[in-house]
Amino acid sequence: MDKECYQAICYNGHQRTVTLEYANLNDDLGFCKKCGEPVICKCPECGTPIEGWTYYDGVIAMPQMEVPKYCVKCGKPFEWTNRSLSSFDDLLDLEDQLSDNDKSKFKKSISYLSGDGELAKTNASIAKIYLSRASSAVGPLLYNFLVDFSSETAKKILEG
Repeated sequence: MDKECYQAICYNGHQRTVTLEYANLNDDLGFCKKCGEPVICKCPECGTPIEGWTYYDGVIAMPQMEVPKYCVKCGKPFEWTNRSLSSFDDLLDLEDQLSDNDKSKFKKSISYLSGDGELAKTNASIAKIYLSRASSAVGPLLYNFLVDFSSETAKKILEG
């Protein structure tokens, strides 16, 4: 019989496991051994368990999954996503080659880069334009963040 499991992830996005069983879902998973932040297995907003690995009968595999950025039920960003976006904002605030209006548009485009549809493609193109205008000091840092944060669809545009 197939068995669905769940992820346990700390507030900084360090993945403890993708194979947490339903019976072990609780609000006290302790703290991350890498950074000391609390570990969660459910969306803090709606309580939905964070989707993990599914074991299929007769299939042997190494359970690996990406850390999700948003809850599949309520769509709210997880804490690690909020922290990443906040870090991006802090970096962008250091950029002196872009106007405040450009920075605002750049920030707005970021929220669409984790998807795979047309919005991701369009906003990756917008982000790429703003990256080309950024200074040599901050631009590479912004680029590295975007590549780490973006979906494969958006990465292709950013890297192309």
